[in-house]
Amino acid sequence: MKKKIMKIFACSQIIIFLLPLSSVYGKEENNVTPKKGDVIETNPINLVNGNFEEPIISDNSYVQFTEDKVPGWRTTASDKLIEIQSNGLDNITAYSGRQWAELIAAEPSALYQDVETKPGSYVYWEVAHKARLDHTDIAAVKFGAPNGTLETQAIMSTGNENWKVYSGYYKVPKGQNITRFQFESLLGSTNLIGNLIDNVKFTSEYYGSNIIVDYKDIEGNKLVDTETFKGPIGKEYDISHKDIPFYSLVKIEGNPKGTYTEEDQRVTFIYQKIKGKPVTIRYEDEQGNKLAESEVLIGNLGDRYETKAKEIKGWKVKQSPENAQGVYSDQAQEVVYIYERAEGKGVTVRYEDEQGNKLAESETLKGKYGIRSKKTTDAAENREKKYPQTGEDITNGFFEIGMFLVMISGAILFFKSKKDI
Repeated sequence: MKKKIMKIFACSQIIIFLLPLSSVYGKEENNVTPKKGDVIETNPINLVNGNFEEPIISDNSYVQFTEDKVPGWRTTASDKLIEIQSNGLDNITAYSGRQWAELIAAEPSALYQDVETKPGSYVYWEVAHKARLDHTDIAAVKFGAPNGTLETQAIMSTGNENWKVYSGYYKVPKGQNITRFQFESLLGSTNLIGNLIDNVKFTSEYYGSNIIVDYKDIEGNKLVDTETFKGPIGKEYDISHKDIPFYSLVKIEGNPKGTYTEEDQRVTFIYQKIKGKPVTIRYEDEQGNKLAESEVLIGNLGDRYETKAKEIKGWKVKQSPENAQGVYSDQAQEVVYIYERAEGKGVTVRYEDEQGNKLAESETLKGKYGIRSKKTTDAAENREKKYPQTGEDITNGFFEIGMFLVMISGAILFFKSKKDI
């Protein structure tokens, strides 16, 4: 049945004004902020229908249900009615989803849920609040034992322009395994209208200490991003090192295995570069003959290496290897430079007598460095035959004259001896 404004608004204001502030606003002393080492509930609070999306109603409307028809929620109202409203009503849009609840259904009241909690832990809570009409509505957030006195966590005071989110931490007292989470109307636009709430939730966060994990090399350089692990005090942790390419673990600072304490702890995994296999540089001719001593390069796995051809007298590089540059790996590597003979300087052949007189045109012979020129030898022999040396010609003339004189002398002696007979 549609609500009508039947009470004079001024009366409600006077009543509130006359009440002591403590009775209106309650106490906020239990809305605390956890300190380092305090534990927040690690398991989600089993809150049901926190955004009031059930039961479903049509847009731009409101429906009052008996509490057994609204999943999760109960009311302190004497008539046990819970009012659900939807997008469009009084030009309001839900904070979450399309529906919300009004704390004042037929009378000022409170909505609550009783849920299991862990004694000694901290619970993070959150709720969106708004006035329905052009007014500042006031409501209280109260938590505690279902049959005990509820502690005021916060006083919500909000106009109708926008939803406002209220939040905080609640420490569950010792021995309190069931906690009542209650949202109570203190002042509405009237006694029949006011205090809209939506998106009631409890997170699964926890608050404890941190284990900060670094991964560095032996020089202290960061290898990968620092990691932070969080956990409640007393909970065990076991942190394994990372496998980092080209590095091996050589040292651990701090405790990689233990329990969370009241203070943050730091674990540092220290790594060292892994030595790569050697890179051997060889210098050979086309037949595989060694032209110079080989060189061996040593470096860390994954580091780059660079090689250059060696200058060898009389030789030039014919073929540079494809792996002249590369990285050290876990396999031995060979870098082979192939050489061929360079062109030698020209050899000039001149033909002269003993006095340096040119006997024939000079010749210039060309060839590979270090190769004996057969053409030079052959040319010299041919020139000797064609152009005998002057000294050799004179010697042959004296020999012929001598032979002639010997023959004459022999003939004279022969005839003389015969005459004497």
